[in-house]
Amino acid sequence: ESHGFFVPIALIEEAMAKGMSTDRAIAYARARTVFTPHTPIGAGNPVYKFTPTYDGIRGIVVMGGIKDPALWDYLYHIGGGEEFNTTAACLSMASYANAVSKKHLETAKRQWSWVQGAAPLIAITNGVDPSYWQPEEFRNAGTAQELQEAKCVNVRLLLNYIRDETGRYWHENIPIIVWARRFAEYKRPELITADERWFNRMMKTNRFQLIMAGRPHPDDFERIHAWNRLYRKSLGYHNMVVLPNYDMRMSRILKTGAHVWLNNPRVPEEACGTSWEGAGFVGALNASTPDGGIAELDPEHYVRFGTSFSTAHYEQDARDAQGQRTAIGRICRMWRLNQNEWWEKALNARDEIVSHFNSDSMVRKYWTELYGFAK
Repeated sequence: ESHGFFVPIALIEEAMAKGMSTDRAIAYARARTVFTPHTPIGAGNPVYKFTPTYDGIRGIVVMGGIKDPALWDYLYHIGGGEEFNTTAACLSMASYANAVSKKHLETAKRQWSWVQGAAPLIAITNGVDPSYWQPEEFRNAGTAQELQEAKCVNVRLLLNYIRDETGRYWHENIPIIVWARRFAEYKRPELITADERWFNRMMKTNRFQLIMAGRPHPDDFERIHAWNRLYRKSLGYHNMVVLPNYDMRMSRILKTGAHVWLNNPRVPEEACGTSWEGAGFVGALNASTPDGGIAELDPEHYVRFGTSFSTAHYEQDARDAQGQRTAIGRICRMWRLNQNEWWEKALNARDEIVSHFNSDSMVRKYWTELYGFAK
């Protein structure tokens, strides 16, 4: 996260205080710095006016009563000039850097190709902790039948939770689709409601039960309005709820009880996303656009829809909404007509995700492929 650019600058200050030249101090700091950019989104890659940024760095601005011109020039250029980009600065001050999925690596290489002297980028895909996200009954399920039985128990627990939170009584034999994550614009929380006639028909005929949950950033008024629109819409349908106060505890309850985990970020704006991993640990069928880490999952192990390349937002959103409607129709038919296929797909997905997308594997790769280089 690029506000960490203060750390290598502090290392430069430390080295210069020991009498190193500016060039040697920069090399000293760079040899001790690695960096992980986390998102392609502009809000996650802040840009500041350079002069007040420089003047606000304690201890570096005034060395012996004067500004160090070589350091000023170095920082000015690595950040991109007067519009100082903190991610560009971090990439320039690091010896190695990593994207958080293979898809993100492609995006990051394009996005930061203008940064001169940037650290070489590799991909280390994010993972999540099975000890938190995977209860024992899901861990021990060795067959599709056992996975289905574990899911049925947790579906009932989720239905009790929905009843207690909302007063709604739902049916365990109707598929539960969950969309739950940060309410960020690029994650498109309102994509499923883009076609009002289709959505109304699916809800009125009770083809599925829909849970939506998430937290908008308190300064993101557009997303707050989106959350409120969805909440008001849910009041008109018995089989749709929008839950406030989303946190890790709620996320765990939703994942263990979900039949389908819906993930529809706009390509290529998702760096990795990890909610699909925790959902896959517990037998939820992922339905997703091919962005972030899920693009590395065997396409036979999830329901894929939407474009795999960037286009104009309005065009991509329209195409992906249509693809999502088709995917949900396919999911509902599979639920009614071929549950053997459903649970086999969920089991195969669980096995692949547990093997390749867990936090232990991720940490090992950070240590051996990234942190081990920082001497």
